[in-house]
Amino acid sequence: MGGMCTHPALRTPRPGTTLLELTVVLAMLAVLVGIAAPFGRRAMDEVAVRAARDALGAMAARARLGAAARGGATLAVTIPEGRVTLVDARGRVVAPEHDLAAEFGVLVATDGKATDRVELRWDVLGIGRAAARTLRFRRGAAEARLTISLYGRVRSW
Repeated sequence: MGGMCTHPALRTPRPGTTLLELTVVLAMLAVLVGIAAPFGRRAMDEVAVRAARDALGAMAARARLGAAARGGATLAVTIPEGRVTLVDARGRVVAPEHDLAAEFGVLVATDGKATDRVELRWDVLGIGRAAARTLRFRRGAAEARLTISLYGRVRSW
């Protein structure tokens, strides 16, 4: 009788993995992911606070530059939600409201006195009409700061 050999000792082993090998590999991957997850979360928080800080800095620069064309401008930021509104000298909303908490998941705070709203004002020459302000952006353990001077210069740190 010709045919295939069915004796277990004479069969050629097939390549593959056993259930035990798969279980060990998955357990090792789970341990590695568990170790790396906090670092990934921290990195995501830092990226979010920097992005929110840079977005507000860009809005402040745009408000200052547009103040001449609009007869002045006010950039209002609600604390801690971080809703940002740009209005002209007559109080008309110039740009759509930005919600930093919704966009980046950050909370905004001020250095100094407690307040629920910060207004940054520029006159027709682009000169600020309020004292320099520092805003803090937080998410998790990450924090970034933005200082806007009287003349509208923006410093990120």
